Amino acid sequence: MKKKKLVFLINDLPFFMSHRLPIALNAVKNGYDVRIFTGQPASVQMYNSYKNINNKFNFPITELNFKSSDLNLFNNFYVFIKILNTFKKINPDILHVVSMKSIILGGMIARLINIKFLVISFSGFGYLFTGKKTFFERILIFLFLFLLKIICKHKNKKIICQNFVDKTFVLKNGLAKNKEIIFIKGSGVDLKLYKKIKYNINNNVVLMPSRLLKNKGVIDFFEAAKIIYENEKGIKWKFIVIGASDYENPSAITSDELNKWTNKYNIEIINHNVDLRSFYSSSGIVCLPSHREGMPKSVIEAAASGIPVVTTDTVGCQESIIPGKTGELANVNDPQDLAVKIMSLISNNKKRMLYSIAAKEFAKKNFDLNSVIEKHMQIYHNSS
Repeated sequence: MKKKKLVFLINDLPFFMSHRLPIALNAVKNGYDVRIFTGQPASVQMYNSYKNINNKFNFPITELNFKSSDLNLFNNFYVFIKILNTFKKINPDILHVVSMKSIILGGMIARLINIKFLVISFSGFGYLFTGKKTFFERILIFLFLFLLKIICKHKNKKIICQNFVDKTFVLKNGLAKNKEIIFIKGSGVDLKLYKKIKYNINNNVVLMPSRLLKNKGVIDFFEAAKIIYENEKGIKWKFIVIGASDYENPSAITSDELNKWTNKYNIEIINHNVDLRSFYSSSGIVCLPSHREGMPKSVIEAAASGIPVVTTDTVGCQESIIPGKTGELANVNDPQDLAVKIMSLISNNKKRMLYSIAAKEFAKKNFDLNSVIEKHMQIYHNSS
């Protein structure tokens, strides 16, 4: 029996390795001919850390000459033609596109060459959908929605949404019928890997696992740490950010901005690390004050580790915790409120322990990687 060709088009290799690798591996086990196409890495730090892992797998991975942040029309048109010709030769049975740039490039190609089945994963809408918009950014959003409506006229498709706001967006804009939308809470976590992590009430680290981007709330995190240290004399807690500092994005924090905060108010910045389990093991609180998410992987990993969370009352983040039970919600872009919510956990050992127990149970019910894989396999199996 001829194998079905499953093609992933995704913005860069690190994102594929961290969020989609288990799905692709399982698809191979289920008899699919899996091929991966990615853009250029947005972070050299992240690329180098994942490149060695990739060498263990026998995926045909092709890196294409595009970056998610590149808005040059000529470059993007050249890449579009190259992908178009490549996909014509491959003739995929299923095309799975993830992230904004890949959705546009792959989705338009799927319409033009009539790829049999299209899977679209909305994993967050990126910097364009956070904060105040310039005139140029408003034009880009209009263009994105215009192209998205064309792409979503594909007659044989499934759209994966990670939170209810994105699902409402899809329905309200007429991009899909309810039966064409699959709700999957993020990319999941392998619960077995986090089972041995035991919460230590004496851990005095507030950990922010995130790329160093303004729309992830890194500046808010720094300012909240400053507020806490100035108001709570003698506090012994440490604030750590771990993530890529070289990520190419309009929301990236400059080296001058980083230098302003480094080694002040007990703030430490650590470069990107593939496996964060040792950091979760030594943390008392995980904080992600993001301005918008799909479903934040770092927060669901924190839940699997049994770490209380402080995140923001915004899209994606709202559904990644149970407020008042596994974590606290702070106002978006509000360091003062963020500091208050962090302190409400620092100052209450009993609350943190109760949140830790509830977080493990919450992760078990909502973020099990096996469930995520199974739902993807059902989508692929029902593609014809």
